[in-house]
Order: sequence, then C-alpha cells, then structure tokens
Amino acid sequence: MVYIVINPLHGLKRSGREWNSEVNGWVMGYGSTEPCLYFYNRDVAFAMVLPYFDDILCTTKDEEFKKRTFSKLDEDYGLKDQEQLSIYLGVEVKQDQQSIKIHQAQYCEQILDPFGFRDTQSSRIPVEIIQRLTVNDTDNSTTQSSAIRLFIMYLATCTRPDLAYALGQLSRYMQRPTQEHIRAAKRVLRYLVALRIEESHTRKTHHQSKITLLIDGYCDSD
Repeated sequence: MVYIVINPLHGLKRSGREWNSEVNGWVMGYGSTEPCLYFYNRDVAFAMVLPYFDDILCTTKDEEFKKRTFSKLDEDYGLKDQEQLSIYLGVEVKQDQQSIKIHQAQYCEQILDPFGFRDTQSSRIPVEIIQRLTVNDTDNSTTQSSAIRLFIMYLATCTRPDLAYALGQLSRYMQRPTQEHIRAAKRVLRYLVALRIEESHTRKTHHQSKITLLIDGYCDSD
C-alpha cells in the first residue's frame, strides 16, 4: 500500500522548503518586501517580520498592524501571539524601557549536563594562555571535541563573542582531534560553568524625541 502525502509533514526532506515557500508567499502577499527578514513599510506603519519555521518574530510600533498580522496568522495557520518576546531559538530575552538583554543560560545548561560539567570546577578564561594546539600525526582521534565545538559555535554566533577565539582554535583541528584537543574543548565548558549567564546588552538613548539603539561591537584577533 502506498500513501500520497497531500501536505508536507515535519521530518520529511522537503518539509522545511515547502513550509518556507508557504510562509514566504503569505508574508509577501501581505505587502512585505525582501526575503528572510521581511520589511513592511506602508503609510505610517513600519514593521519587520522574521520567521523560522513556525517561530515568527514581529517588531513594530503600530499596535494595530501587529494585531491584524497575528489575527491573520491565527486564522490561516493557528499561530498565536505570545506577546513580548522572552525566548527565541534558545536565546533568552529581557526587555525594559532602557535596554534589551540577551543570554543563553538554558542552552548552556543543556550543553553542560550531557558532558557532566554542571557542578565541575570553573575556569575564568576559555583557553590556556600558553597552550598551542598542534596537528594530530597519529591514528588516534576522537569525536567528542567535535560535538562540543558545534555547541560552542551556536553560542559564539548568537550571544557569546568571547568564545570566538577558542572556537577558532578548536576548529583548526576538526579532522583528527586528540585528547589534547578534548582538554581544550572541556576548558571552554568549565568557562561556561563560571559565566553561563553572560548577557549581551543594547542600550536605548533618547535624542530629540527619537529612540536609537546603540550597538557595541568587539573584535578578537590573534
């Protein structure tokens, strides 16, 4: 017996693509422009819409636009307005009148638990100052450091630029990591034990009745 699937389901190869095509058509048909991060700018209403599967962010000063958008999403797809954002794809968000803060404390816990590092001794820096990792010239290798590196990569990309240097060092020896590389990866985990709730801030400043977000950027070079 063979079944023909009329609608794409979660877990199929084409599910993500089909859902993206559906959402893209819906948002563009609603008057937005640009893919991925959609912009709506008509009359006095300005909004940005960012979908990731069925997790959709909408930011706008026009409350009526927001209500109409989520009312239509509810009608067409059963998606509800969750009010002020608190967590999105593992990134936790705190907002007040002065600032927006983001961190990934829960995600850090999910990393530390499987490797048994929740209650281990912490480290104040993610890498040893005098350590220099080298290429593995033997046949002995392990995949554990690769798994840790993937977790660290998401942290460094989203909220933890302080992990960028350590991530770069680990990434150089992905093909044949040794116990030395595992120790280096575990040191990063011990660093997360100490600073698992490290927040990134954006501060609002009022200037001539306009609100501007000030973003501080940092670069770590070797």
